[in-house]
Amino acid sequence: MKREGSGVRRSTNDEPDSATRLTPDAWRLTHVRFRASIDGAARGNPGPSGAGVYVEAEADRLAEEHFEALGETTNNVAEYRALLLALRRAEELGASQVEIRSDSLLLVEQLRGRYKVKAQHLKPLFVEAVTRAKRFPRFSIDHIPREKNAEADRLANLGADSSESAGLRR
Repeated sequence: MKREGSGVRRSTNDEPDSATRLTPDAWRLTHVRFRASIDGAARGNPGPSGAGVYVEAEADRLAEEHFEALGETTNNVAEYRALLLALRRAEELGASQVEIRSDSLLLVEQLRGRYKVKAQHLKPLFVEAVTRAKRFPRFSIDHIPREKNAEADRLANLGADSSESAGLRR
């Protein structure tokens, strides 16, 4: 994995060398791909918040929906918590190739090392995200338009609803 600064970069060496090249079927058996769209939501910023993760179906695995009530926090914290929720799930599945999509340009560019993490309260979340991302042989994070992130947005709002109805505070 190439790194620049403290962010995470997309691997550019996707092909094994010729001595270790696997057939496509053998590669699929040894490599688990994990694709997820993530989103965070906060009402009031800070306010009742949630994290949402939509995991795409893959080969023999059905699509998954995950959300988490976060209590009262900011939208940027909720975005990072959604990323961490996705990375934990990818670890649980034994993923070797992780592809994350987010409509948070700030989060994506911070993870890529293009934007600095200036907010002190985001630094521990950033460090944890980078640490977890480095555990995967292949990791990428891409920015997508908000309108292409409807499933994760819906899940993040379910988390915010749960925070609101439970009166959670963090």
